[in-house]
Amino acid sequence: MAYREIVDSLAARLELLEAQVDERTRERDEVAAMHAEAQARARDEEYVAAAPVRARRRRLMIASAVASVVMATIGVLVVAHVTSRKPDQLERAIQGMESYADQLCACTDASCTRHVTGELMNWVKQFPPGYDPRPMPPIIEARSAVAAARMSACMQRELLAPAPPPEPQPMPVTVAPVAPVAPR
Repeated sequence: MAYREIVDSLAARLELLEAQVDERTRERDEVAAMHAEAQARARDEEYVAAAPVRARRRRLMIASAVASVVMATIGVLVVAHVTSRKPDQLERAIQGMESYADQLCACTDASCTRHVTGELMNWVKQFPPGYDPRPMPPIIEARSAVAAARMSACMQRELLAPAPPPEPQPMPVTVAPVAPVAPR
């Protein structure tokens, strides 16, 4: 009979352990679901928090593209205008482009870059809209391309520079009044 009691005891113990396993499995599944939900919420919060950074990056990419197009257009206009002129006028125009490239590269902030770019645009406006599309000498074409690339790179450097961090705001401090302690 003792053998029969051992078998019954082991069967009861097995049933109890299986019930515990089922309970632990349900508990693990609940915790796994809560963990997945918390991760999804954290990803959503990170995505929302990064929206200003994405918007700034998008604006900077657009500004960079516009700056590149403007610099290339300026280079083409200057070179196209001066190719129809005498060689000394062509040389002066290339020197003007190189001078503006130097000024842009010397800028240390976005306001300086905007100012020099404005002067450059005014300088370009002095050239007439029509031009004689004669081929220009390769050396002049190369100098023009180098000056335009320098201008574009320097404009992008200043426009894509990270903004300085905002000034930290002081935390308001409130001090609770202290009641006087009576002497004993």
